[in-house]
Amino acid sequence: MADIDLTSDVEQSVSGRQQAQLVTQHLISQARREICFLGPTLDPLLNHHDTVQLLGQFVRASRYSQLRILIRDGREAVANGHLLLPLIQKMTSHIAVHLCAEEDSRQAGLQLLSDNLGSLICHDARRYIGSFACADRRQNQQLKQQFNAMWDRSTPDVQSRRLFL
Repeated sequence: MADIDLTSDVEQSVSGRQQAQLVTQHLISQARREICFLGPTLDPLLNHHDTVQLLGQFVRASRYSQLRILIRDGREAVANGHLLLPLIQKMTSHIAVHLCAEEDSRQAGLQLLSDNLGSLICHDARRYIGSFACADRRQNQQLKQQFNAMWDRSTPDVQSRRLFL
């Protein structure tokens, strides 16, 4: 596994879950206003104690902080007790989880967008192979436009909001 440079402005490749996890945590820690996540499910990258802690710090840092999560299916995350669910249920004004519209549900990759700057793109969400950039405004803007279009077609995921007592 090749080393990655989280301080570089150049797009780099990412291969494997460990690298994707490092990049995810870095992009979350540099975000100030908005994080957008797109994936088939509430991904294992977000089911890590340190990642959930960083997301909690992010959404509590400002009343304007927003975390938008767009997934195809959330049932597995709810059934398995995903670590992010308690934060989602507590911070409903800062975190929104939506389900992809039928026309968008075939996408198999994942994306994490941090503000208008950083991005992680894995074309294969199972193997975490793709690329990331910590400071590429142009690419991030294009990805954000695609994400926003999908978001507009999506519906809220009520399963992730439900408290199971």
